[in-house]
Amino acid sequence: MDKIRLGAVMSSPSVPEIWWEFGKYLKDHGLELEMVYHDFYKPQINSFLRGEIDVTWNGPLGFVATNHFAKGKQLNGPMRDTDLDTKSLILVREDSDIQSLEDLKGKVIGFGSSDSAEGRIAPISYLRNNGLDIGKDYTEKSFSADPNQLFGTFAQGERKALKALQDGEVDASACWIGMYNGWINNPEVDTEGIRVLTETSTFDHCIFCGRPDIDPDLYKKFVDLMINMDKSDPRVQKGMEMEHLNKWIEGRTSNFKLLQDGCEYLNIFDNDFKDINF
Repeated sequence: MDKIRLGAVMSSPSVPEIWWEFGKYLKDHGLELEMVYHDFYKPQINSFLRGEIDVTWNGPLGFVATNHFAKGKQLNGPMRDTDLDTKSLILVREDSDIQSLEDLKGKVIGFGSSDSAEGRIAPISYLRNNGLDIGKDYTEKSFSADPNQLFGTFAQGERKALKALQDGEVDASACWIGMYNGWINNPEVDTEGIRVLTETSTFDHCIFCGRPDIDPDLYKKFVDLMINMDKSDPRVQKGMEMEHLNKWIEGRTSNFKLLQDGCEYLNIFDNDFKDINF
């Protein structure tokens, strides 16, 4: 039976359950998955570049970094239908006199972890595109996640930034729109007194990447099986619900520019990924 070594980041406790379901489906179609889990994207990218895994399931920064270090030679694969055209938000207090991006000049803005695509890189890139430079036009206050917390680290940083906004510690804060919508529907998260100042321009979210030298027929088999996955199939229904998609679609790479520009602007690859070694 054909086999693929697939890397995924343990972003939540549900990740192994999701891939257990998907793995059973793929095996029924003659493709065995050997799952390789990582705590963060950096070791996963290292493993990918060294040829230790064949395919990676990447978040937005994971893809942009993989594309950077692989010099665009990776084989890009499917993404979820829900990965297209997402956004980040800039939040302010309801009673704030900040009504426009121009009003952010001279203010303190709270962001998520330094390597959070949605909570820091995309918003800062968007602000730059609209004439606001970090450290010059506004002051950044970054809220990192607890290094001892394995799951939901980016979410934790954005939650801290929200709390700082509510406490008056910062004048505005950034978060992913998916995160914000989750907060609104979560009684444990207080969003009272907060309003959305602006949305960023769009960017795409997660996407598969295949090793440059992977057997093209093997990779095509994986891609075709993922795209043909049907949410009405009881073998994968729960996994697709947990992975927040209705169907897998052909991946596109044209809508990551906001993040690519942000990574260059913030020197993400030289700073946060300086330990990449391959």
